[in-house]
Amino acid sequence: MNKLHHFALNTFSLRNSTVKKNFFALSILQATNYIFPFITVPYISRIFGPEVYGLLNFATSVISYFSLLVNYGFDLSASRDIAYNRSNSLKINKIFNEVLFSKIFLFIISILFFLISISFVDKMNEYKLLYIIMFFGSSSNIFFPTWYFQGIEKLNLTAIFTFIIRFIFTLLIFVLIRQKSDYLLYPIATIFGQVIVSTISMLLVIKKYNISLYIPRFKDIINTLIEGKRIFFTTIVVNLYTTTNFVILGFLAGSYEVGIYTAAYKIVVIFRSIISIPLGQAVYPSIGYSFSKSYKLGISKIFKTLLVMIPLTLLPSFLMFLFPNIFIGLLFGKEFNSAILTLRILSFTPFLIGLSNIFSVQGLLNLKKDNYVNIITFIGAIIGLLLNFVLVPIYKHNGTAISWVLTEVFITLLSFLIFNRETNFVNYY
Repeated sequence: MNKLHHFALNTFSLRNSTVKKNFFALSILQATNYIFPFITVPYISRIFGPEVYGLLNFATSVISYFSLLVNYGFDLSASRDIAYNRSNSLKINKIFNEVLFSKIFLFIISILFFLISISFVDKMNEYKLLYIIMFFGSSSNIFFPTWYFQGIEKLNLTAIFTFIIRFIFTLLIFVLIRQKSDYLLYPIATIFGQVIVSTISMLLVIKKYNISLYIPRFKDIINTLIEGKRIFFTTIVVNLYTTTNFVILGFLAGSYEVGIYTAAYKIVVIFRSIISIPLGQAVYPSIGYSFSKSYKLGISKIFKTLLVMIPLTLLPSFLMFLFPNIFIGLLFGKEFNSAILTLRILSFTPFLIGLSNIFSVQGLLNLKKDNYVNIITFIGAIIGLLLNFVLVPIYKHNGTAISWVLTEVFITLLSFLIFNRETNFVNYY
């Protein structure tokens, strides 16, 4: 039996492994998490309608820029560092404190940028209170150590905490929101659960994993930021062709179009969150650890992950392409019928993103080829921005969808070509 058949028959052989536990824990949790939106979205979308729903999602996209600065790509860089040093408790303690206080330092900087933005951007100033609530509410994520749990491969804890957040949010939605004028209560419902869970998870890490808190030297904080700058740059660039889509659409079209695009986008995200995101999170530290032990072992893990990712992402992609009217009708109602074509356009993005994640995040980042990932995402972001400015004025929300798909096609192809050039992946087996 040749090697290809051997790997096919033993595809991602995770039986009784940490990776398998993490993947299934995250998949089950993500599925549970998105059962809640299946309950709340039909309720919220019918109360708010496309206009207010679009306003909320536009505001969320804007605030995500500040969250992006504070998170600084630590979910990738810090989790990788912890995975590489998992047997060194002193080093892990050092990493934890430097990352935590780096995030606090970045939040202080983000306050300044936020105050400037809310003063000079009319779309923010018009709904000032909404943006203030969202901004300061997002600060709770500083203390939610997802990156730590990912590094020590205890993602089941992240799963449990995220479940609690979703449960509290869902409960509060039905208790608090009754009419369109209650839109300010929507972010408050989200924040309430995040604050509780972030506090509990931080206390758990400190007590259970013997983390000793101390304030690092300012020099160490700066060094931490310098070391993570490449991955941070990558996360910024990725947001230029994902989150920025909403912002450009909001400025060039309006809240209604943002609401329509969001409806299709949310359905795509549900499928991604159930499958490709938990799989990617589960295997990332394991692949990194494998590369630290053996180049060949790391490549074999990439290959096995690929054999799992392809069928798992193709199935939902075909379902969205063939039956977009069913998904839109059930979740959002007749007011959002304009999103049916948008969903069909976006239907294969879970498959494309799944592939590009394997070749870029799982492959190139774990090989510490961060520069290549930066170049790929930067070029993709520029293409995405240009496509948005060209297509949105003509096709509005569908123009946004087309630009995202074309950008993901480019990212996936370039990621594969560079990864193959660096590893001779196609001929490896």
